[in-house]
Amino acid sequence: MTKREKKEKTKEEKKLNKANVVDDKTLLKKKVSKKLKSKKEKSKKSEVGFFGRIFNFFKGIKSELKKIVWPRKKELFSSTLTVMFVIVIMTLFVVLADKTFHSLLKLLIKTL
Repeated sequence: MTKREKKEKTKEEKKLNKANVVDDKTLLKKKVSKKLKSKKEKSKKSEVGFFGRIFNFFKGIKSELKKIVWPRKKELFSSTLTVMFVIVIMTLFVVLADKTFHSLLKLLIKTL
């Protein structure tokens, strides 16, 4: 390495060190501000009484219910028909399986 390259390298290292110091300071400031915010939030939570918490709970429920997208009449009708169809098919399957096992059991009992 030449002297010139060494000087440039040391200059770059100094710049990086300065940048790290600045970054460390900003990180410390952020950590301190987060701690202060968390203390403020805790004090606000402790200020809200029992009924205030209940009120906030129902307020949250109301805001969540506003986000719901309710189905249209056609969508609701088609979904209901689909469910009814599946129920009928499953009922037929269970009845046929029950009859089959019942007749097989009768045959088994007669042979014994």
